[in-house]
Amino acid sequence: MRRTALNSQFLSYLAKVGLLTLIYFAAGRLGLTVSSIEGIVTLVWPPTGIALAALLLFGYRLWPGVALGAFVVNSSAGAPLATVIGISIGNTLEAVAGAYLLRHVVGFHHSLERLQDVSSFISVTAISAMVSATIGTASLTLTGIIPWTAYSSTWWVWWLGDALGALVVAPVLLTWGTNSRIDRQPRTLLEATALLASLVVVSQIAFGGWFAPHMVDVRLSFVLLPFLVWAALRFGQRGAVTATLVGTGMAVWGTAHGFGPFVLETVHLSLIFLGSYMGAAAVTAMLLAAALAERQQVEKALRENQARLTGIVTSAMDAIITIGADQRIILFNKAAEQMFRCTAASVIGQPLDQFIPDRFRLLHGKYIHAFGQNGITNRAMGRLGAVSGLRADGEEFPVEASISQVEMAGQKLYTVILRDITERKQAEIVQDQLLHDLAEERAQLKQLTETLEELVEQRTEQVRTLASVLTLAEQQERNRISQVLHDDLQQLLYSLQIRLMTLNAQPSALEPPALKEYLDKISEILDRTIQVTRTLVIELNPPILQSNGLNEAFQWIISHMKEGYGLDVEVSAQAEYQVPDQDVRALLVRMAREILFNVVKHAGTNQAQVRLWQEGEMLLICIEDKGRGFDLQALEAGAEKSGTGFGLFSMDERLNLIGGRLEIKSAPKQGTRITIIIPVNN
Repeated sequence: MRRTALNSQFLSYLAKVGLLTLIYFAAGRLGLTVSSIEGIVTLVWPPTGIALAALLLFGYRLWPGVALGAFVVNSSAGAPLATVIGISIGNTLEAVAGAYLLRHVVGFHHSLERLQDVSSFISVTAISAMVSATIGTASLTLTGIIPWTAYSSTWWVWWLGDALGALVVAPVLLTWGTNSRIDRQPRTLLEATALLASLVVVSQIAFGGWFAPHMVDVRLSFVLLPFLVWAALRFGQRGAVTATLVGTGMAVWGTAHGFGPFVLETVHLSLIFLGSYMGAAAVTAMLLAAALAERQQVEKALRENQARLTGIVTSAMDAIITIGADQRIILFNKAAEQMFRCTAASVIGQPLDQFIPDRFRLLHGKYIHAFGQNGITNRAMGRLGAVSGLRADGEEFPVEASISQVEMAGQKLYTVILRDITERKQAEIVQDQLLHDLAEERAQLKQLTETLEELVEQRTEQVRTLASVLTLAEQQERNRISQVLHDDLQQLLYSLQIRLMTLNAQPSALEPPALKEYLDKISEILDRTIQVTRTLVIELNPPILQSNGLNEAFQWIISHMKEGYGLDVEVSAQAEYQVPDQDVRALLVRMAREILFNVVKHAGTNQAQVRLWQEGEMLLICIEDKGRGFDLQALEAGAEKSGTGFGLFSMDERLNLIGGRLEIKSAPKQGTRITIIIPVNN
């Protein structure tokens, strides 16, 4: 497959080389039939343009076709082999050098629609023609075909023939080879046909001998120029170079046959003048077509830019207003219509002042005048303060604006871009208020933090003092228990031990009546010992705490306070309350005992009331007396400074741990009411 593809490519290449050789030969023979020096040098050499166009369109690989074509055509003219080889080398180098310079040096475009391309093509054509003219003329002189004295004149004829062939033939092949599409609209085809027919007729009149076969007025040659201009204007570069080729071909044919304004003593001299004229005409037509193409490209770009600008202005979200030096409105886009609540048709040509509040109009006019004088092209407005706009319905609103200026046709135009910032201003007001509120909240938070820190410090000190008090209470309880054990229980046990030792030492010393009395005394001591032990155990862990019922526990407390301290306590309860958690139950019992102990010690009364009831999810235990009461604030202050009153504080802290709290109401001579509040489902 690959070998087949290579063979196919090679055959295609050979076909192109062969076709180029054939075309080169045919064009060369045609040129030699017109007029030549020694049958070799001619003023009309179309192969130069064919060779240059072929290498530009298909690449340098076709140079063998140029060389073979030159070799064959010059051999057919009867030139010696050495001369043929030299001329073939010159023709080949001419085409290769021209193609190289156009491709790699000047950045040539085949369409010839830029003035740069046309001027580069003309320059390169003139330079490359020098290569062929120099080598070809040298070959003729070195082989003795022409004398050295004719070198200069022969060189100029050779150069003119090659340059004219390149200028007339190559552009046609390049432009049609680049773009062969034909506009098939009937109107265009009809105009092209009319142009071609008119060009043929006029060429025949000027150079073919129609109507005036012997007229030699050079001015007649200028009748071709309007048709070349017509071709350039209506059909671009392709039309211009095609018309030039047709006109040149007919002019050369007519002049060679003795017709037209350039007929002189010899055909050779006639063609020199004709070649100069047609070369100038070809250059003029190409330059005109390129200039028109560039203008069309510029106009197209301007139209596209105008369309884009119109689209941008129309779809812009900001209002865009253009005014003249007299400050009358020239442009008013859709965003401006929405912003100022009016149509563009109603304001075009009207003064801009109608959209400026009265108090700013004089200042705005001075600002525009100063801006137009300072040469600055654009600037943001309102740098010294707020800018305000005025809607058609009289509503004033804040805007953000920028202004630019441009001078067109001697008149200054000012374009103002406006943005309605009403929502932004409102947002800024809200933001400022939020920042102000935030600052106040931060200040409050700071104050609360400081207060909390002080409270934490106070509570920390209270907890520290409480820990000290609890430690002291624990030590006091230990001392009390130790005292009970030492003063009561230990003394009873010592007394019992002494009596038992005495009885053991003298078992028969006592008579039965005395022995009975002695044993009764021992029994009494044992009873007292058991009573002391039972009392101590009950105080440490009352047996009633083993029961879930809170009512029973309070009944035990009442009897205990009555028996031990003479305090009459009245108990009332709405229902039987159960506290399954033994720790919580023990906490409530100890708190109630401690509060009742405080009544005994501080209230100055022997009566108290205990009430139990439930409110929602909370159980309330209220202990109240009608005693002397106390100043609660003074007690709290004393607790902070000296540690007194920490029993109540300790109760509150312990209740907080189980979700409860302690409420205290008291005043001097008005009694005290302390309420324990805990969750039912603690």
